[in-house]
Amino acid sequence: MSKVFAIHHFELKPGASAAALEQLLAANPFPTLPGWKSSYARGERGDRAGKYVLIHEFDSVDIRDRYFPAEGGEVHPDVQRLFEDPKMQAIGDQWDALATPLMGAVYTDYVVVG
Repeated sequence: MSKVFAIHHFELKPGASAAALEQLLAANPFPTLPGWKSSYARGERGDRAGKYVLIHEFDSVDIRDRYFPAEGGEVHPDVQRLFEDPKMQAIGDQWDALATPLMGAVYTDYVVVG
């Protein structure tokens, strides 16, 4: 089965501290479930240098579809519980002061073909 990489773009808000955002991201890895890993990254070279992404890596299309059954649709109840966790809500408040939202962000899911 092919892996899936879901790449979500976000940016530092004007006037916000890149160091503060990166400290928040380093201290609070994105929560995941079995078969799903996530990483934050900052562009170093190229068109998006200095801008950020959240990269979700799913072990297969089936696992991605289990957690996120339809584009823009309801998520799996386990994922919903992750998002509703009070710690995630508190992190979201800090995020909102530093970076553009992930909800509604430009993203693309890439299925590994080779």
